[in-house]
Amino acid sequence: IDASQCSFTYQGAETLTFTCENLFQKWRIGLTKVDHTNPDVFLPGAVFALYSPVEGDKIDNIPAEYTELAIQETIQNGTETWYLARVGTTGADGALAFEGLLREKYYLLEVKAPAGYALSETPGQTIYRTAAKDGAYALTVENRKRLIDDVFRNEERVEARVYTGLTGEFAETMG
Repeated sequence: IDASQCSFTYQGAETLTFTCENLFQKWRIGLTKVDHTNPDVFLPGAVFALYSPVEGDKIDNIPAEYTELAIQETIQNGTETWYLARVGTTGADGALAFEGLLREKYYLLEVKAPAGYALSETPGQTIYRTAAKDGAYALTVENRKRLIDDVFRNEERVEARVYTGLTGEFAETMG
């Protein structure tokens, strides 16, 4: 409680009742997904998993639209065990928000990059409530374009090797 926002005088024979409201009990993580070279280009379709340090927050089932991604329900990061609490996808504006958070920290992991992009160089990070301002933690996550997409021949995937450091891009298909 901020002492500058409240005051009272206590008389010994009185019964005092205090009502308190924790305005920031619940907080949010809001992220914006952008292109690495042009942060004015917002990236839809990135999928993020939000992990809680509390096993009781673990979701019962991964939503059907994410089952092909093989998202892990429990992960180990250092000495901490994290439990999948939520999954979400960035919208057309590159934005995604996880609302109504109760824990002091969460682990945010990018599990699928937007089409044509590679996963972030640092796909996961721990986010602490103490870093939130006015109950909201905002971050921008950048992705680099993939140098080459998977190569398909007659609907069958063919491995591709990418060479960097050359003038332009050069790919040698294998197979």
